[in-house]
Amino acid sequence: MTATTETFAVADGVLNLDFSARNPGGLDQSKVSAIEVLGQSAATAPPVASAGPVQDLTLPATSAALTGDGGAGAPGATVAAYAWAQASGPAGAPATFSPNTAVAAPTVSGLAPGTYVFALVVTDNLGTPSAPSTTTVTVNPPLPAGGSRLASFTLVSTGTGPDLQPLADGAVLNLAALPAAGLNVRANTNPAAVGSVVFTLSGAQARTQTETTAPYALFGDANGSYAAWIPAVGSYKLTATPYAGPGGTGAAGTALTVNFTVVQQAAATAAAKHTPPVVVPDLTVAEPPRAYPNPSADGRFTVALPAARAGEVTYALMSATGAVLIQGTRPREAAALGLAFDFSAEMQAPGVYYLRLVSPGPTL
Repeated sequence: MTATTETFAVADGVLNLDFSARNPGGLDQSKVSAIEVLGQSAATAPPVASAGPVQDLTLPATSAALTGDGGAGAPGATVAAYAWAQASGPAGAPATFSPNTAVAAPTVSGLAPGTYVFALVVTDNLGTPSAPSTTTVTVNPPLPAGGSRLASFTLVSTGTGPDLQPLADGAVLNLAALPAAGLNVRANTNPAAVGSVVFTLSGAQARTQTETTAPYALFGDANGSYAAWIPAVGSYKLTATPYAGPGGTGAAGTALTVNFTVVQQAAATAAAKHTPPVVVPDLTVAEPPRAYPNPSADGRFTVALPAARAGEVTYALMSATGAVLIQGTRPREAAALGLAFDFSAEMQAPGVYYLRLVSPGPTL
């Protein structure tokens, strides 16, 4: 008995098959003993590569261990090969892979200050490659003489809740948009562990806090569970300094200072239509500015300034989280004693917005 296989393309619909068989030499009485229809196997799923987490180094460290991995996508397949490559990096400073680029977890060395991007592709035992997976290694300049620096602040929720947002200089925090249970501020240092961090908060509330173990929190923590702070409305200045020793002793590193404002502004009501109000906080000026109409239905409004003001005005429109949406400088319209703004493009999403104005004299 002889088997034969024929391959042909088919389309959706009814398929008619005619079979006939002849013996060699044209003899009759041959027969078809069986017919088997074989469908073409579906394309196998490719494997998946993982290049591992991002890493930060500080000189004099110039090498990093990459932690690649991969998983097969097709049933029964296995990862058979790894291939690393440098996708980008500082000019004139290529990384060296050790022992080579064909292992899951090579070491890259010879790194210079800047950001490197490394890509990993894995191939399964069927010869199918994965899409590239990338990771970054950032090499920072050497630490200052004090041996450490305060890198940034992060606003966190109380307890073990998630990080809320970076606390940058000039941020505006709206209590109505933040967790009612309370807040805290974490200091992020470079390196990640230092001898201690000393906080100094001034403004609407004052506090001095010394933290010896991470996380370094302005209002403290209990084994990583942040204590609650209910901030008062007003302006604040926060400075944190890392130290080499515990309790604020030893060599001081580079400090970081940020200024921020806390406000309490309810969300826009239905009367505000689709555009939320613009709030111009009164920060101790004798004659505060006024925005009208407030709320604005289309993002267009006028800010009336105190009559004593003169000269150009620098403005910044910010979201409720303190992100700057647009900024610029405007000449003072002395005749109308006010400034007309059109923020219809920036104020399309419902929420609360803040306008910061700076002119000769105090900030408005």
